[in-house]
This record gives sequence, C-alpha cells and structure tokens, in this order.
Amino acid sequence: MKSKNNHNETMKSKNTRILALLPMAAALAVTPVSAASLIVNGSFEIGTHDSGSAHDAYLPDGWTGPAGYAWYWDGSLNAPASQDGTRHMNLNNDTGLNTLSQSFTVGAGTEYTVSYWTVQRGNGLMFTTLSVDAGAVTGADAFVTGITGSGTSSINQLTVQGEPAWTQYGFTFTPDTAATATITLGNVYDGGTGDNDGVFLDNVSVTAIPEPTTALLGGLGLLALLRRRRA
Repeated sequence: MKSKNNHNETMKSKNTRILALLPMAAALAVTPVSAASLIVNGSFEIGTHDSGSAHDAYLPDGWTGPAGYAWYWDGSLNAPASQDGTRHMNLNNDTGLNTLSQSFTVGAGTEYTVSYWTVQRGNGLMFTTLSVDAGAVTGADAFVTGITGSGTSSINQLTVQGEPAWTQYGFTFTPDTAATATITLGNVYDGGTGDNDGVFLDNVSVTAIPEPTTALLGGLGLLALLRRRRA
C-alpha cells in the first residue's frame, strides 16, 4: 500500500512539473521566429562604388535595372545617412520611370511580408509591385500606406509625398501556388517643375511568416490530454 501511494505521489509530481512547463510551450508556439529575408543584398551594401564620391551610376549586386540610372549612394559621404548600413539607392530619372527588381521563389499558401524604407527627394514617388509568374496572389497593408491597386497576379503600393526622413512601407502577400515572385521598386516622376531628384531606397526585405512548430503544438495536445485525465 505504501508503494502504491509513493507511485501515485511520484506521478502527481511529474504531472505537476509537466503542467508547469506547458504554458511556456504554449507561449513559444505563438511567438514568431525571425526568418531570413529572401532578398539578396537588400541594403545595397555589396556592389561597385567609387568611395571618393557620394554616388555613382551602378547597379548593386543581386538587382536588375536600367544601367546608368540607379544611383548607388554612399550615406557616409553625403546626406542622407543610410537607413541600414552605409549605402542605399537613389532612383532618379528626369522624364519617366526608373526601377530596380529582384526575383525569388515563394511557396503555396505561405504568407510573406514585404518591407522597405524610403525618403522622398524632389518630386519623385516610389511605387512597389509584387508579381508572381503563376497562380494568383492576395495581399494586405502592413505598415503606413494602403495598397493602391491589385490584380490576380500582382500587388501595387505608392509612397506618400513629403517624406523628410526614412519611412517604412510594406505589405503582406500570399500566393496560392509555388511560383517565382518578382519585387519591382521604381521612381515615378509626377510632372512637377524642375529636376526630379527621385527617391532614396534602403533595407528591402521579403520574409516568410512562420507557423507554430509541430513540436510545440504537440505540447499543447499533451496539455489537453493531461487535463482530460485529471477531470
């Protein structure tokens, strides 16, 4: 009889310890884990640049765009200072459109967050387009400005004029099939008088929003089972 009582006490003690740990597991299960950006060289730190001048007409590594128009800006030599690191881009075109773009692979049903930082210069505005080469994509505003237009395969966003300092923009999107997605960031000249100095761009990222891990969800199931046994 004494042995049975000791066994019951031991089991009770183990259950108590498990129950004490499960709330922590439950909290971790809903805590997002930092995900790596799908964008290569999102802060434009890697690329050819003449360190003796504030800017040069070069494209940074990992990005595509019209040669000679995207200014590779050294924030350590001239204002503004970069939002992240020491370099950023000044998308500049006096008469029309200037873009940078990069492609990456996305998974079906996974939600992604797009984030980037801009400073307006002159009369320019920044537009951002997220497109996929297959299926459809849905999205939602995540930061400052709402999405201005959308289609079955793209999401578009336009920045606000008058930004005196670095401002974060972004949105979330979810593709319905595995596909190649392309983010395109461009300067739009609004037709104002004088030169269009464009818009500064820095710290571009696209990250998947992780789901709770299977192991931690299993801990929640164990909690339910123990509660059922104690009832």
